[in-house]
Amino acid sequence: MRCVRAVGYAGFLSFGCTLAVHNAAAESARYSVVIDGSQPVTARVVLTLPQSADRASAVLVSGAAPLNVNPQINDVRCDGRPVDEDAGRWRLPLGCKEATWSVRIARPGPRGILASDQQSVAMQGGWYLFSEPSSLLRLASEPLGGSVISFSGPAVRSEDIQLQPRNKGPSFFVLADAPRVSVRDGALTLTYFGDDLQAVQRLVEPSKHLEGLVYLRRVMGPSTRRINELKVVWLQIANDGNVYGGAAGNDVFLVNYAADPPPEQAVKPFIITLHEQFHQIDPGGTNRPQWVSESLAQYYALKAALHVSGDDPRYVNEWTRWFRKAEKESGKLLDAQQRVRNKDFSAYKLFYSRGSMFWRDVEAALKRNGQEDGLDPVLPIILGATFGPDASLPVEVLRALSGIPESELTTLIETYL
Repeated sequence: MRCVRAVGYAGFLSFGCTLAVHNAAAESARYSVVIDGSQPVTARVVLTLPQSADRASAVLVSGAAPLNVNPQINDVRCDGRPVDEDAGRWRLPLGCKEATWSVRIARPGPRGILASDQQSVAMQGGWYLFSEPSSLLRLASEPLGGSVISFSGPAVRSEDIQLQPRNKGPSFFVLADAPRVSVRDGALTLTYFGDDLQAVQRLVEPSKHLEGLVYLRRVMGPSTRRINELKVVWLQIANDGNVYGGAAGNDVFLVNYAADPPPEQAVKPFIITLHEQFHQIDPGGTNRPQWVSESLAQYYALKAALHVSGDDPRYVNEWTRWFRKAEKESGKLLDAQQRVRNKDFSAYKLFYSRGSMFWRDVEAALKRNGQEDGLDPVLPIILGATFGPDASLPVEVLRALSGIPESELTTLIETYL
């Protein structure tokens, strides 16, 4: 077993161990990223292919198109020779040992930069956000030993960092001496990064945020992912109150905020973040219908924010405002699920609106019928249930909701599902 000590990833020490099997070091894809701090800010990426790639023509793929992200990659070469792109794929010639490309790193404009753009950015404070989706090409076939990456440049030094497999979500890297604040509860640490953390903390107290995460992990039950640290990169945008983007990696979330928003907008970044962090600590989210995962994430983001806010009227008002707006939507969730399966993504919004209304009304029914803890004891059963192809509630969930009279539960299901 080989343990890696990475220095400079997210500006702190990171430890991980990889099992050396079948000469994994020789079979790893190795990325070296060198950041040039001159103008314009660029990075040069060198990918040393695993030895097995010598025996077949390797294919590089970009994660930008599937995420609707603009790529920042230019001038892809193999052993110094140009390689042409073909619909987001670069087929390397047989025997290629080293692929290279350049990345033009963005700078925030007057209106800031949208987190959902998932760009590599040179921040004003001299630190960097490096985005895998826009800036890295990955091997179409994951090497036996996985992929490792290291960074160097102005104030940036790191040893090998293990990259997540492509199917585990995108990776984002905070490099150099980024401003940060960390809070901890037991084994869980929450770390904020951002250029103006004082403005961020006027919107969200990290200790309150961590309290919300502890609440989520408790009610989600023992199956939650044992992530030791969750990281949030706060990206400031213009104070127009219209757009708050976000992008989730394996344990990093990028989110926008405005420094002095109106009260009705101030709560949105926190709720967006809690929604995505529900997904991050939910190991089975991709194994159940989207209407279930998205509706629960939205409902419990609202609940967690309200749970930790005390008497803060901003969150009380947001709860009321959210459901008043959701009540204007119509449609059934199982129909919406089928429409999304058929690539009609206009129905996706119903998972948030009608879906969160369904769980709100289910919880109210449970409490009316003597279950004071409402939906919380049922949540682990829902998360652990096996859903069928029709995406309806399975028997074990219906059994867990048996505290609601049958006629009342039937009405709720007919109304929403």
